[in-house]
Amino acid sequence: MMFFHTLLEILSTNVRRMRNFKEVFHKFLTSILPFTVAFLIFFLPVSYAQSPKTDSLFQVLKTCGEDTQKVNILNSLAREFQNYNLDTSINFSQQALKLAKSLLSEPISDLGWQKGIEISYKNLGWFNYIKGNYHEALKQYNSALLVNEKLKDKNGLIPVLGNIGNIYLSLGNYAMSLEFYFKSLAMSEELGIKKSIASISGNIGSI
Repeated sequence: MMFFHTLLEILSTNVRRMRNFKEVFHKFLTSILPFTVAFLIFFLPVSYAQSPKTDSLFQVLKTCGEDTQKVNILNSLAREFQNYNLDTSINFSQQALKLAKSLLSEPISDLGWQKGIEISYKNLGWFNYIKGNYHEALKQYNSALLVNEKLKDKNGLIPVLGNIGNIYLSLGNYAMSLEFYFKSLAMSEELGIKKSIASISGNIGSI
């Protein structure tokens, strides 16, 4: 009997300790959780925005002139921000597009500035597509398509045609989607780009 009495006392003591531990732990969680959530909400996005690459791009942006380098920096910043602030990404690419267009009159390689315009249009098409602004995305990609055709850049045409196909698919226009997928596929086969062939073939097969 003494043995069982002693065992019960030990068990009771442990239970009381566990209850105390649970109470303390609960108080700890309830006191620290709001601060933890606040940190995640307010500080993590800032940390992302202030990544070494982003900081570097901003530093270069401060010192570069109104030239192709600035167009490239603005478009690079747009891509850096796309994972958490698409409106900022769109704003950067709009600035890049405006600058690239203004540089066309300069007596320096028109093709170079056309390339900047094409990249800006593609970025704007992609960002709007992610946001679900399909008609605006289609408008931007069609603009990129015209520049690509002017540049005769077949490598650049493949993703543009494919993404236009994606937009039509999202809009439920399967006939137009297939039309652009097949154009993209034909160009991929012509250039022997196996990755694109596989990707586009998969898209066609899903319709």
